[in-house]
Amino acid sequence: MHKFKNNKITGRRKKIGAYAFYACTDLKNVKIPKSLSDIGLLSFSGTNWLKNKQAENPLVIVNGILIDGMYCKGNVTIPKSVKTIGAGAFYRCSNLKSVKIPKSVNSICGGAFFDCIGLETIIIPNSIKSIGKTAFSNCTSLKKVKIPKGVKTICNEAFANCQSLKR
Repeated sequence: MHKFKNNKITGRRKKIGAYAFYACTDLKNVKIPKSLSDIGLLSFSGTNWLKNKQAENPLVIVNGILIDGMYCKGNVTIPKSVKTIGAGAFYRCSNLKSVKIPKSVNSICGGAFFDCIGLETIIIPNSIKSIGKTAFSNCTSLKKVKIPKGVKTICNEAFANCQSLKR
């Protein structure tokens, strides 16, 4: 088990990899540079830093990346400050019913809504260019999705096991 209390991510880092600080329970403070543009799957899951951020707002946003919304409930409108819905942002958020994504968002990363079994409705704007691998996999209550013309890439298994989707 890693023990981090304070961390400053220095330099011109652009990415934090998946699970980078996963379960570092003593991590309380993180200073993230503005150059950071990619935060991997569950990078801060299990840290006190993330818990504190979630207590402030159930939508945790860093540098325009929505990195966590796992404790959201019901109908959610993502703020216009978001440019990317990060990998696993709503991972297993079973109380999520619908999501409205603003035009400011251009990508939905892999596993963003993975296993959101209560998700019924998603409004995807024309600004979205890519939908990542397993982005909506196992969203068994998802009934309808309209893919806008602007979407250039839909990765493997993006809508796998979405049993309620109709043609």
